[in-house]
Amino acid sequence: MTSVQILPNSNISEHQAVSWECGSSLKNTLSAFYREVPSLDSKYGALTPHLTIRSLVKFHGYTVVWTDFLNQHLLIDEESRLVWIFQHKIWLSSQIGRSESLVPQPLLLEALDTLNVLFPPDDDHTRRFLQSREQEFYSLGHCGRVPSTDLKKYMYWGTNLDRLLTIAKGPRRGIWQFFPTPDRLNVLESANFVIASAALLLSIVGFVLGLVSIIYAKLSYQIGLESIDISKVSLDMSNESLELTRLQYLLSVAQACSDPGQARLLPDFCSAQA
Repeated sequence: MTSVQILPNSNISEHQAVSWECGSSLKNTLSAFYREVPSLDSKYGALTPHLTIRSLVKFHGYTVVWTDFLNQHLLIDEESRLVWIFQHKIWLSSQIGRSESLVPQPLLLEALDTLNVLFPPDDDHTRRFLQSREQEFYSLGHCGRVPSTDLKKYMYWGTNLDRLLTIAKGPRRGIWQFFPTPDRLNVLESANFVIASAALLLSIVGFVLGLVSIIYAKLSYQIGLESIDISKVSLDMSNESLELTRLQYLLSVAQACSDPGQARLLPDFCSAQA
């Protein structure tokens, strides 16, 4: 018996090693390794258009782990919120219809269908999601496949799809849990969110208005102080102007009284000067 082992530095767990027994072809070995599962007993029965990896990442906090190994496709770690995706869609497409392919054809077709379901090629959100992660297989389209929405048709990854569907229909994470979904209105949660948001908004507005009032009061106080200073300066200037006027008057009287002829004409003023 030949054991197809894993490279020492590989991050694949040991339970995924393939044992290649003597006398068995590699194709039969792989067929035995990728066994079909019994008919799936799911409470959903059918896939929904809302089941996409992009929605699981955005609304449920999952992270995609892109893998080169088909036997890791659609592995799910709910505790760490990780989902593994086989990223070589073009390879799957190239193996369809090839008799020399070592991988069973039904397995290849179902893998393509799962990628078409989870990454709809005609969905703009999915296209932008894949572009942001430098995955170009969105441009391949459906690869000639029309994926079924019947979960019972998925004999290899039906259980994984059912788990993903359960996650997608479950409660969302973060702020998204307060928004209604196509199948759940979340009236109570949405109402609480709206009330809390309104209260927060009013608090922010009140804080801003209070801050503006403080700034305005400070500016008014500073302007008042400057007005007082200006009034003091103006009063000092007025006093100086009055003193100057008085001195000018005394000078004029003194000049007039210095002339004897003028002094006789101004006895009241000149006598006071004398």
